[in-house]
Amino acid sequence: MINVVGFDPGFAKLGVARVSVDPEHGDTLLELAVFSSQPSAKKLKVLAMDDNLRRVGELVDWVRPHVEWADVVCMESFSPPRHASAAAKIAFAWGAVIALCRTNRKPVLQCSPQLLKKTLAGVRSATKKDVAAAVDKVFGEHNVVAELEASGVIPSNAEHCYDAAAAIVTCLDSETMRLLTAGAKARK
Repeated sequence: MINVVGFDPGFAKLGVARVSVDPEHGDTLLELAVFSSQPSAKKLKVLAMDDNLRRVGELVDWVRPHVEWADVVCMESFSPPRHASAAAKIAFAWGAVIALCRTNRKPVLQCSPQLLKKTLAGVRSATKKDVAAAVDKVFGEHNVVAELEASGVIPSNAEHCYDAAAAIVTCLDSETMRLLTAGAKARK
């Protein structure tokens, strides 16, 4: 069995999915959750960068146990938006996750947004709803909905969980994942 964590790294909202990959018995969705980070309301007394550093620290504290649990981490590859401030904040989140993975010696598998959509929905131009429907099909809609409810994920944040789970599904066909799966079979 291989413990796989998927992240949809964002600064204000970061989605996570935990999946147990078992070559013999199939994959099991274990958890879906969203980390939320809010900017300080004290903008006059707190420098913006100090506030961003606080938020990154909170993100690191929340992400650390997920990385420590995992055998491998899957994420959509970094694709910065056009707005410089938004790009910087996403880079903070992405960099924090990568640093935790390196510190904990966890391999990171990446997939492009286009490959993720093509793998799950069959077309590179798939919508968020198409990806969500495909994740429901892979893990069972009842299981996905139950995990979202158990974690208290509100519907407007569910897309982050779906993207994290979709990253795992997309990366399952990678060379690294095939080697890990073969190793898991050999250990049985």
